[in-house]
Amino acid sequence: MKEAYLPQKLPDAYGNLDYSYFFDELIDANSALDVYMSKLEDSKVNSTWFLPILQANEAVNSLSLEGTQTKLDDVLADQIDGNDTDKNNNEVINYINATTLGIKRLKRSGFDHELIKEIHSELLT
Repeated sequence: MKEAYLPQKLPDAYGNLDYSYFFDELIDANSALDVYMSKLEDSKVNSTWFLPILQANEAVNSLSLEGTQTKLDDVLADQIDGNDTDKNNNEVINYINATTLGIKRLKRSGFDHELIKEIHSELLT
């Protein structure tokens, strides 16, 4: 029987990771987040309507890296119609549901193995 693959351990926080490598990206991301938050606060659009669309867009883009082929319009239409026959749209919707579940669960309790199991279960629904 073939042995399981054992990846290398991640660098620890005791000096094996050069944080300066990510410093410029962190500054850029923080600046972009500040601009986004400012625009969201000034927006006339209610964030409870706007944020789920951004979340769906992120899910479509993230899953496209794994080969899922769908468009944001198709996912949004699928959420309205409740048509669950398209496997690609279902993957995106499961991703959205798993993310939402994870956010709610983290507000109630900490990060633990149960959280990972719940999110994984939602992804495979």
